Amino acid sequence: METTKNLHSTRVKMTAVIALVMLVLSLAFWFFVSHSKDNIIINMGIRAFARLTTLAKFGTGVSSLALIGVGAKVFVTHINDRKVIEHNEEQNVLTHIMKRVKLSTS
Repeated sequence: METTKNLHSTRVKMTAVIALVMLVLSLAFWFFVSHSKDNIIINMGIRAFARLTTLAKFGTGVSSLALIGVGAKVFVTHINDRKVIEHNEEQNVLTHIMKRVKLSTS
């Protein structure tokens, strides 16, 4: 059995980077919209302000969910790697015992 650490690491890293950049940008957009509330309402209307706020919240939510998913993927990979390492250690111990048994019977 092989560990899965390097099989999908680049895809997970890219997803994490994209989600983190999207989170920062959507939080900055949300900050901008909330602090420019009066100008947006006067120039574009209350509906435009509501839509921009909803868009910022949606972007923040999606990127947060993506980061949670990446964290879960890393955690599951870590757990699976630990199982593989434990399995390999058990196999090594059994192989070592079998070699001792063969040597003692010879």
